Amino acid sequence: MKIVECTCENCNELTDFVKEMLENWADKSSLSKSNTCCPDRGNNELLEKIRETNNCTFYYASDDDKVMGFLCTEDDTERESLYISYINVAPEYRRQNVFRELLGYAEKAAAEKDLKYLRLDTWAGNDTALKAFDNLGFIVEHSCSCTVKLCKPL
Repeated sequence: MKIVECTCENCNELTDFVKEMLENWADKSSLSKSNTCCPDRGNNELLEKIRETNNCTFYYASDDDKVMGFLCTEDDTERESLYISYINVAPEYRRQNVFRELLGYAEKAAAEKDLKYLRLDTWAGNDTALKAFDNLGFIVEHSCSCTVKLCKPL
């Protein structure tokens, strides 16, 4: 497995992966389900972010030129953090350390920028992801009925 930074030259691979995820994994991906936290945030926003890559950086895990999962990060220097705005792994690659590898890459990127934290939000019903984040050292900063804010000190 290798982690690849998304660029203008290779963004089609990630775009195709995300389109497949949104169309075909409705029962297997939190990004394919109704966004209960932010109902106004449509899935097209994700595809637009990939094409623009101005304020964020996309990375994807690849094996034999097949995208296995992806991660989107944004610098939050005000909070000394690298914010993870998206992370998702294809159902057939789950439980194969892809999630862990992507987060490890985010930790290295944050350290290179002298940032002190990884931060992210997820929806309160995303129990599988919440357990995985807990196992990887994230702590709950704030929780309400629909959103959980997580932080990992580096």
